[in-house]
Amino acid sequence: MYKIFTNKILPAENIAIFMHINPDADCIGSSLAMYKFLTNLGKSATVFLEPENLLRKNLEFFPNANIIQISNNCSKTVFDLGICLDCATIDRMGKKSANIFLNNCDEKLWIDHHEYIDKPPKKDSIIESHAGATAQILFKLFENFDKLAIDNDIAICLYGAIAADTGVFSFSTTTNETLTIASKLLTYNINGPEIILKVYKERTIGEFKLMASVLNNAKFYFNNKLGIITFKQSDFDKTSTKITSTEGIINSLIEIDEVMLAIAIAEENTKDAFKISIRSKQNINASEFAKYFGGGGHKHASGCKINKPYEQVIDNILNYSEAFLQKSSLE
Repeated sequence: MYKIFTNKILPAENIAIFMHINPDADCIGSSLAMYKFLTNLGKSATVFLEPENLLRKNLEFFPNANIIQISNNCSKTVFDLGICLDCATIDRMGKKSANIFLNNCDEKLWIDHHEYIDKPPKKDSIIESHAGATAQILFKLFENFDKLAIDNDIAICLYGAIAADTGVFSFSTTTNETLTIASKLLTYNINGPEIILKVYKERTIGEFKLMASVLNNAKFYFNNKLGIITFKQSDFDKTSTKITSTEGIINSLIEIDEVMLAIAIAEENTKDAFKISIRSKQNINASEFAKYFGGGGHKHASGCKINKPYEQVIDNILNYSEAFLQKSSLE
């Protein structure tokens, strides 16, 4: 993977960085870390975000968050290299970001830790599905390429991204390598507890009210093995929040002892479009569940998108869940 990274980065001078829609802490932290690393190398870097996608307020804590630009179809700039982070498929980037990535970037590079059905070409991708976060992969790439180019800003971004995507080092994706890298990042004179508080735990009053309301209305099925929470647009309107405010709330559902599979259904700002987040534990494979609906991810944390009316979304999830849970219990 180091050779791929070196061969892509060395000749490139003007580089575009792309995030997935509704970016989380790992996506944002990784993108801003990559931005700072490249600028420290003397290169020009631009971070793009799909229109109508906002940063959750607490994630503005990441250094240089203000440099993120909104993607558009009118960009005439040609980039030597486009880097897609934490997003291994084109459709997850959004249409306008994908347009720039596909048509305005001479070379392309994907770096991600998710599993997908359709993977990008090996010569253009660095995919480590065992990594706890995309930021975990980036640290290894940065350290191998030029350790001296890693600074305090980069360390904050990478540490916050890794901590958030591993549930503060509590998810099954946390490995010895994860903790070793986190330990190395702490040597850059960063405040680990403050970063975790800001990036992973901090919520606005509106986000707290959203969480309380949605969890209070959680539904349970199949002897409480399946738990479902739903975020409707009316919930966002009532609490002055957005779909980005749903981040992490599903974890409270999977923490219930009887729940083996937790699903969060979040209504997007388009008709009949729902973001589905999936969490599981023990032998229940969330990635297998997500793939059935065209998504992907990790064994215990995955996601997908379903474009159907809400009633059909619920019916489809319940119909598949019953057989899925029964099959998983026999394995």
